[in-house]
Order: sequence, then structure tokens, then C-alpha cells
Amino acid sequence: MAQGYARGLQLFGHWRSLVGLVIVAGLVVGLAGCFFLCPPEIPPVFTWTLHTTTPEGTQLNAIDMVTASDGWAVDYDGGIYHYNGTSWTLHTTTTEGYDLHAISMVTASDGWAVGMFGRVYHYNGTSWTFHTTPEEGFLFAIDMVTASAGWAAGWFGRIYHYNGTGWTLHTTTTEGSLLYAIDMVTASDGWAVGWSGRIYHYNGTGWTLHTTTPGGSTLFAIDMVTASDGWAVDYNGGIYHYNGTSWTLHTTTTEGSILRGISMVTASDGWAVGDDGRIYHGTL
Repeated sequence: MAQGYARGLQLFGHWRSLVGLVIVAGLVVGLAGCFFLCPPEIPPVFTWTLHTTTPEGTQLNAIDMVTASDGWAVDYDGGIYHYNGTSWTLHTTTTEGYDLHAISMVTASDGWAVGMFGRVYHYNGTSWTFHTTPEEGFLFAIDMVTASAGWAAGWFGRIYHYNGTGWTLHTTTTEGSLLYAIDMVTASDGWAVGWSGRIYHYNGTGWTLHTTTPGGSTLFAIDMVTASDGWAVDYNGGIYHYNGTSWTLHTTTTEGSILRGISMVTASDGWAVGDDGRIYHGTL
């Protein structure tokens, strides 16, 4: 019996060794196979698709997202749209009904919009009302850094600053061309875009021409996620991306219609708007 027991232990030891070799061999073969045969990992691609079209079908000039489920957009007829996480609906229309060109939300209950004849509107969480007119021409862009600090831009390269009390002319770009959008990363780091694909940068002291898109297509909107991650849209449905070094054409919408506004919720979630009430959603 003792001999049989010893023999059993010997067989068990051989079996355990064999199982170990098989496992080790399997790991080696598996690793070697993956090393030599597995295809390279393909990084995810940021894709923009048509999300919806407003019933009114009017030209949407700008968009600003507060969160992934709370957003605002403005149109050519003074219409202000709201997104509740499910659908976009017409929230209100300004009394004057003039074009609204840009919108910027500080919080869900504090927002600003600008448009024709230099009109500036303010939202207090309940209603949108006329606030002031710092420019007799057109204001095409606005971006609020805080509730008491903001920037606006418009005709002839004019850039205005808000100090919590009033809007005053800060500077005029050397080129003097139209500026259609402005976006601040911080109080001392900002970007503006406009006519002929010109992209301007603010370093805390002054605004200077940073670059021009290769095609020179007019840029209507810009939104920075961080100082090294930004997006812009143009007259031909082009969507540009900034990687911290350069601006390049990322894609063009299938429809190829004019895109006039863009707003990023995060680096992997964004929205864009344009002609005919089209609203696009971008995801990574």
C-alpha cells in the first residue's frame, strides 16, 4: 500500500508539472502570437453627426452648453433655444426680434447674448432682457470668463471688455477685419476667429494674429476645451481642431452647410449649429 501511495504521489507530481508547462506554454504562445500577429490598436475617432433640425429651420448662429444636458442656442430672428438633455425647443424670442449672433452662459441661471446693432442681452435665470449697446454696428461674439468679466467682438476687429459694470472698447485688431467668435480659456488666455480664416490669440496683454487656416475660409466659431485642445468651424461646414501646436481641418459635415457655432462639453463631447436649423453632435 505504501508503494502504491508513493506511486500516486509521483503521478500527481508529474501531472501538476505537465499542467504547469501547458499553462506556461500557453502564455508564451499567446503573448508571442499577439506580439507578432495582433493588429495595432486603433485610437478612437472624434465623429460629428447631424443630431436634429429645429422645426423653425432658421439659421442658428451660436451655441453654448452649460452641461451635457443643459444648452442654449440663438438664431437669425432673435430666437433663443434651450436643450434639456432630450430635445431642443424654442425658449423665447427677443422683443425686438433682431439677429442674435452669439451666446455665452456663465451658469445655468446667468447668461449673455449679443447681436444686431450692438445689442447685449442678459439672462437672470428667468428671462432674457435687453442690457446695453456698446457698439452701434454688429456684435458677433461674446464669451464670459466670470459673472463680472467678459469679452465681445464685432465689426472692424473691435474687441470689447466687460468689467462687471459696463462694456468698453479694449482694442482693435491690426487687420481690422470682422471677428465672428471669441473664447477665453482663462482671463489671460483667449482666442478669436473671423474673416479669411484668421485666428487671433490673447496672452493677457494684447491680441495678435496667431495664424490663418490654409484655405482661408471664414471661421464663424471657436471653443477651447483647454489651452491645448480647441475646435473651430467654418463657412464650408469644416470643423478644425487645435492640438496645442497647430490648427488643422478635422472633418467636413456630410451636408457641407455653413456651421456658425460650436460648444464643447468635454474633450469627447461637443455640439455645433448652423444653417437651416441644423444641430450636430460630436462624440469620441
